[in-house]
Amino acid sequence: MEVLQSNTADNIYFWIEDRDQGNVNPIYESHGAYEIYIVCNGERRMYLGNVLYKVGTGDALMIPASTPHRSFGDGAFSGICIEFSDAYIKEHFTKSQYYKITECFKTPLISLPPDLLPIIRTYSLTAYNNVDMRNDCMLAIVDILYKHIPFSNPNAKRTFDSDLSTIGNYIQKNYLEIKGLDALSEHFGITKSHLCRVFKEHTGITITHYINALKIQRACLLLCESKIPIHDIYKMCGYDNSQYFNRIFKKIKEVTPNQFRQQSRAIKMWKY
Repeated sequence: MEVLQSNTADNIYFWIEDRDQGNVNPIYESHGAYEIYIVCNGERRMYLGNVLYKVGTGDALMIPASTPHRSFGDGAFSGICIEFSDAYIKEHFTKSQYYKITECFKTPLISLPPDLLPIIRTYSLTAYNNVDMRNDCMLAIVDILYKHIPFSNPNAKRTFDSDLSTIGNYIQKNYLEIKGLDALSEHFGITKSHLCRVFKEHTGITITHYINALKIQRACLLLCESKIPIHDIYKMCGYDNSQYFNRIFKKIKEVTPNQFRQQSRAIKMWKY
């Protein structure tokens, strides 16, 4: 399992995302913060470690600190994300409030009635726009989540498949060398049609899309963190043809590799 480690400051963050098309996070992310992700509309597949959940409108995924996770899906969706460190909630909340917050994370997925989502969205917008209200809004959202723990059944949302986990881990480790679906199906001793069907049913995306997403993720890291010429990067990412690489890159990132590199440099200059 390839995991992207990131650091989170001792603070609390709210944000709302509305996407008119699906996206894929091919690499697991892990950070030292608690994370609440509430799906407001649409469907997503979300991994917590090796367990895959199919989540939809009203589902709140509770991600403990330092837990590898990633999400993907091919349809439009919207969601609310809240991140906060353990140090922050210990400093800014009472012991009973701290207990209620952390108790919510003992249930990996909490299902909420859809009619509560506008209320949670209002709290989130208020917190996003007013720093002084963040703690109060956080407690109001946690209170809603805590009350619905008894009515939630995370196992009903699990779609974990040991075969799929094996396939996914193999692809993550070998995506640069995989030459095609025929070779992949031969490696696992199953037919290509069965391999593709099982993967699509459980993840919502095709194997080809997933492999390309991993390759483009690697390309993005190389474009951001190195000065390697683009005509060399596509070879390092498992592509034999630069035109095909450029086409796939733009399809996934909506900009060309050169534009992506220029944007990343501009962001670094702005930070400094």
